[in-house]
Amino acid sequence: MAARYRDHRNKCHKHFKKYLTIALAKQNPYKHEKMLELQKQPVPEGGQALKEAEICVQVLGSRSGYIKGLGHGPRPPSSSSKSTHKSHREIELENELKATRELLQSQETQIQHQQSQIA
Repeated sequence: MAARYRDHRNKCHKHFKKYLTIALAKQNPYKHEKMLELQKQPVPEGGQALKEAEICVQVLGSRSGYIKGLGHGPRPPSSSSKSTHKSHREIELENELKATRELLQSQETQIQHQQSQIA
């Protein structure tokens, strides 16, 4: 946010340097005037006034990049993780799980058969 403000301040300075007098520069307003207009707009009933950050984004636009404390932002997932195909290891694990479930089922039926013989 601070960097964006500094950039805006520098651009305003350049804007005023283009004109010979301050009066001429004020006749051709820069983005600062737009910011003031947004800030002075009446707030509708039940609404909230625009925050300074929101006004900056509306007038100056947002730009991606490093944000202090947040880093560069979220990174898109790599193309290898987007793959919809199952890996060889996943297929092996699924087959192993299926075999284990079948073994468990056969052992449970065997236990039930043995219990019925005892009773």
